Amino acid sequence: MVYLLLAVCCSLAIGVIFKICGGLKVDRFQLLTVNYLCAAGLALGLSGFKLEEWNVDVGVAMGVGVLLGVLFIVTFALYSLATEASGLAIATSVARISLVVPFVFSWLYWHESPGTLQLAGLPCAIVSLVLLSATRRSVVALEPRATYMSAVTLLSLFVAAGATDTSLKLFEESFSGIVSRPAFLFAVFASASIVGGFIIMSRRKRVDRKTGRLALIYGVVLGLVNFGSVEFFLEALSRLPGTVAFPFNHVAIVLGGTILGVAVWSESLNRYNLLGLALAAAALALLTA
Repeated sequence: MVYLLLAVCCSLAIGVIFKICGGLKVDRFQLLTVNYLCAAGLALGLSGFKLEEWNVDVGVAMGVGVLLGVLFIVTFALYSLATEASGLAIATSVARISLVVPFVFSWLYWHESPGTLQLAGLPCAIVSLVLLSATRRSVVALEPRATYMSAVTLLSLFVAAGATDTSLKLFEESFSGIVSRPAFLFAVFASASIVGGFIIMSRRKRVDRKTGRLALIYGVVLGLVNFGSVEFFLEALSRLPGTVAFPFNHVAIVLGGTILGVAVWSESLNRYNLLGLALAAAALALLTA
């Protein structure tokens, strides 16, 4: 449980950095690309610059790493599109509710059967995520108003976010004994940085010197905590069933982010958010029972 809490703390730090950079108008793709480069360098350094002897099994494992790296960038792009099409609250809810995908895979594919209390905690977790993300406008917006394209974007976001989490579980279950975790994470972050670099070049947008410098500074810090969030979560997955780790991780991040928003940035809560806080606390208690 300690590693899971460390993963949550790193994820909350990521949110804080995004919040700060949003106020400074730092380009998100520049920030992400620097972050992935830094994380890839850290992973390579921790591997001792010695990658495993190449064979078919290692090749498959590293291929999963490359796929996961691409999914990181794709999920972020879909999240941005979904935010524009349907609003921040709905996009956030869909991204977090995707925990259903790895939960079901952990249960049915890896036979990590949840207990009765954990099964009761899952719907509490899902509803709490919706309520914690809700604003007065977004609650009304939950009624059918989305266009066909926004619905497709939200569905794509759900699938991509769920596939990202499931890929982490796949590595831990199938490849952790074949390839070292630092080598795998190097494949993840290096491929994500390459895709991010191509996106930046394809936009042909002139890099502002001031915001570019900020993207470099904050990107390095983000890379360190981003590496920590994945490393600690993989360690938690090696010790806890996915039916516990994934719901706890998602709910704790949203709950912690809500508390930070109120305590640090004086964000206000409505009655839906307060109900969500209560449900989230109940969900965490049930999931860890």
